[in-house]
Amino acid sequence: MSGANPDAARFRHIVRHLQADKQDNPYEWDEPYDVREIERAGDIVFVDAYTTVNGANDKSAHYDISLREALHNWEVKHGVNKSLETQRKVPNTVKLFLNFLEVQDVSLQSVSRRDVYDFIEYLAQHYAKNTVSGHISRLKVVWELAKDRCDVTGDNPFHGHTMAGTSETKKYELFTPTELQALCKSLDETSRDRRLIFLLGLFTGARLSEICNIKAGNIQQAGEHYYYHIEKGKTKDATRNVPIPSELVADMLALREGLAENDLLFSVDSKTYSRWFSVLKSSVVDDSRKVFHSLRVGFSTALKRCDVHERYAAEILGHKRGETMSYGYYARENELALLARQCDKAVSYIQSTWLL
Repeated sequence: MSGANPDAARFRHIVRHLQADKQDNPYEWDEPYDVREIERAGDIVFVDAYTTVNGANDKSAHYDISLREALHNWEVKHGVNKSLETQRKVPNTVKLFLNFLEVQDVSLQSVSRRDVYDFIEYLAQHYAKNTVSGHISRLKVVWELAKDRCDVTGDNPFHGHTMAGTSETKKYELFTPTELQALCKSLDETSRDRRLIFLLGLFTGARLSEICNIKAGNIQQAGEHYYYHIEKGKTKDATRNVPIPSELVADMLALREGLAENDLLFSVDSKTYSRWFSVLKSSVVDDSRKVFHSLRVGFSTALKRCDVHERYAAEILGHKRGETMSYGYYARENELALLARQCDKAVSYIQSTWLL
């Protein structure tokens, strides 16, 4: 219960192999094995698997798959195909659940519905209902993969719960013009890449994780306009091309110099930047509703105030959009130019109204 069992995977593999032999040949399945000789050789795992299959001494509970092992299997099987945000969130949820149970690891088979219920009650004291639901959903898919692999049996203890938590979704507040001006002044004294991340959030409305995951090869050109391609994001609609404001093109091209196509443009990940930005922001404003994501809210607000059509705003911001929309995704020159003009309206509004 306190750590992953390194012999567990081998035990379950041997059990499945022996069970298949027993099913095919129920009377002579164990003839090839001299269990006493195997025991003298010190292969206790095989002996335990053998006695489990013949019914003499079921050792299955000792070799149950652990939650951390199941997480590793999920990361190898499914995690590689998920967004970087999901790849980060699933391990964090597993860690949160284990911390709640006050163990380093736990047998996945031993997790009960009552454990999960108590975990939900604990989460509900700190998080909104949607956040609680997200945590339980991530644990549920890890368990389902373990069942698909025949590593656990029975009903999924993470399935079918009524979610508790506050019904209110956290509202992100806009920075005031004075606060934005103070932030820009503070950023003048920091590194170019950290300042550029802030300005991309302010002038393109991209999520912090999307910006920090920009690769050198994602910066491209269509006609006279530069854009950066977002490969994966929070949702399937997040995949898009975002026009780069002319004020930021030179800095982004300079950062790209000397990098391979798959190299990240920025040397800081979103989690580290978020913590750093929180410290920087605290010298300007003490309001938990005003965070980096507030820049995205601000850019969306600027688009609306400039009367940019909702379908173009959705394309730029990566919100759900109509099936006929292709602007930005295929990066045709005329389509990107159209989106760039809409972005320029918002950038001009922010500069003339909020940053003067």
